[in-house]
Amino acid sequence: MNENFAFKSEMIPDLLKIVNQLTDSKIKSSYCEWFSVNYPEHTPCDIELSELCADFVTFRNGLKHAVQNKLGIMWVAC
Repeated sequence: MNENFAFKSEMIPDLLKIVNQLTDSKIKSSYCEWFSVNYPEHTPCDIELSELCADFVTFRNGLKHAVQNKLGIMWVAC
């Protein structure tokens, strides 16, 4: 599976609109649902869920910065 991707600067405002719709509750429930399907033996703990939500805030802030500066973004799995 290719986990590397890029978005051109003109795509970022639409991506930001989508990310802005994600609440902590939506993020947590989607993450828990994904785990229940893919790794039913693991139940995410509160710390995991809090860190995931914090990561989405960081991502959202990066998107805001990209929009303000007319930048694209690249995501490269390390």
